[in-house]
Amino acid sequence: MDSACGPWLQMDNEVRVVTFGLGPLGAAIAKGISDKKGMKIVGAVDTAKDLIGRDLGQILNMGRNLGVTIVDDGRDLIPRVKPDIAIISTRSSVRDIYSVLTLCIEAGVDVISTCEELSYPYYRYPQLATEIDSLAKQHGVTVLGTGINPGYLMDVLPIILTGACLRVDSIKVTRMMDSSKRRIPFQKKIGTGLTPEQFADMIREKKITGHVGLLESTAMTAAARMETRWNNRISAGTCLSHQGNSNPLYDRQTEPRHRPQERGAWNQRWEACHSHGILCTRWRRRRIRRRFDRGPPEGEPKNLGRRPR
Repeated sequence: MDSACGPWLQMDNEVRVVTFGLGPLGAAIAKGISDKKGMKIVGAVDTAKDLIGRDLGQILNMGRNLGVTIVDDGRDLIPRVKPDIAIISTRSSVRDIYSVLTLCIEAGVDVISTCEELSYPYYRYPQLATEIDSLAKQHGVTVLGTGINPGYLMDVLPIILTGACLRVDSIKVTRMMDSSKRRIPFQKKIGTGLTPEQFADMIREKKITGHVGLLESTAMTAAARMETRWNNRISAGTCLSHQGNSNPLYDRQTEPRHRPQERGAWNQRWEACHSHGILCTRWRRRRIRRRFDRGPPEGEPKNLGRRPR
């Protein structure tokens, strides 16, 4: 195997892992890694005072010590243990894990995270997503936000299943589960046991978040289908909205600065946005329609601003 792929990909080496977060989900991940051949946990980080200083094997109820002492800060740990991968299982918000992300990226460590917003951050945090993407490319590492959902069941799986389709009119995903059987932090986050009135009040007061990731799943699926539609419609030339903007969909910060210059792309882009309003609210669709009805910005060919018939 080519050594350029990284030594951790070679079968004769163990993948060295540092875990951030040892709650119910993080502990389950750590336990799975410890039992998996070819992977080795070399460091663990958690801010819970009752965990700091203890051996990871004790926390995971493995009946033996792993020789990994839990610390509350990874800044000194990462340079010392030199991991290949960092697994971050702490928070649902990209902003909350941003400092840990940058710490790992700048140390040249690949990142896998259960942070729901990180699965597709381009719609909610376009600027932050671009910064993370640029930093990762600069240091030659990958950053992946994944999980059952978002990350697979309601986005990646539908994308794969519709990948062979020439035309997709709509995508509908239904997921049903008994939240009472899930981990306690998850139950609290989504408001299990609350009345509808209590749930609405706590959402309004930002005491709970509800299920995080539905927006990311929708945006990821829409972006994948939009990319397919663009590839089918535009066989030659380039569209500036795909350059410098990792999200093939428009977004509120970058879309006005990236105008398609290819002849005919203006009409095609209006039709694509109009037809694929999967993550547009009604007012957003009206805003797009008004913008294209007004025609292209000054300096662009006037005949490209007409609505497609």
